[in-house]
Amino acid sequence: MKVTKYLLLIPIFSIIGCLIDDPEKEQVDSVNIFDSIPPMNVIVLLDLSNRIDTLKHPDQARRDQTVIKSVLDIFGERQKQFGYLASKDKLSIVFADQANPAIKGFEFSDKLSLDMEDRMTHPKYKKKKKIILQSCSLLYQQAIKQADSGADIYTWLKDQFSNYHRDGKYENKVIVLTDGYLAFDKDISIRRPKGTQINWSNFETLRRHPANWEEYYNRKKMGFLPIKGINFDKTEVMLMEIEPRETNKNPHEFDLLKHFWIDWMDKMSIEGKVVKTFSDVNQLNYGLKKFLSNHE
Repeated sequence: MKVTKYLLLIPIFSIIGCLIDDPEKEQVDSVNIFDSIPPMNVIVLLDLSNRIDTLKHPDQARRDQTVIKSVLDIFGERQKQFGYLASKDKLSIVFADQANPAIKGFEFSDKLSLDMEDRMTHPKYKKKKKIILQSCSLLYQQAIKQADSGADIYTWLKDQFSNYHRDGKYENKVIVLTDGYLAFDKDISIRRPKGTQINWSNFETLRRHPANWEEYYNRKKMGFLPIKGINFDKTEVMLMEIEPRETNKNPHEFDLLKHFWIDWMDKMSIEGKVVKTFSDVNQLNYGLKKFLSNHE
């Protein structure tokens, strides 16, 4: 349920509390209203592969940072409704492993997280938000120096997600900024297990058969292997900034990419969605607000 539905009731409950003279009558405590709202754990997973190469995709790094800023703005609006101090929400910005030496050991990685339980007042939140945006800017500046192929989203979810997942009442919202192509250079691909990347030879076949590609996909068992032994409870994932290639030759390219990811998430009982690049900031904010809302 959306936070605003609860918060609109708080002034009413306060007035009722003032009008009740009998101390034995039930008193309404506004703190209990906050306690009934599930806290949120937001994770933004970045694909810093050659999708942000300034020669191939000159605007992508800026687009990613626009998304990050929008996430922080929307996250901040929610904290304001809690009065900041009543919130237990958390936010982390992380990046998937890859061979890019420019981002290994990124020195600002500890400044890409935010925990509202750290007595986060409005001034502290504004300061922390500024630090996160500055750190993200530095991260992208470093990453584009040697942007290579193959951000390993699969392995991050398998090996790192558990470190960020929150149990209990928390709703985990994972935003993945990626072009959708889970692929690697040849020297890396030959060492990866089947089902942990897109097989390009099979993918090319799917491209050439727009009428029956899904039947071929199922027959060849082309999907990603489900990750086992990981707690994905109360987790939703949204892949954003999906960028289909050569759509003039392959008009169903987005459908192929979407099928790979949704099929994979369905196998792991993860509620997921896959969306293309947003046409403008208003559409972006609408999509993010809808995703970063509590459900009834």
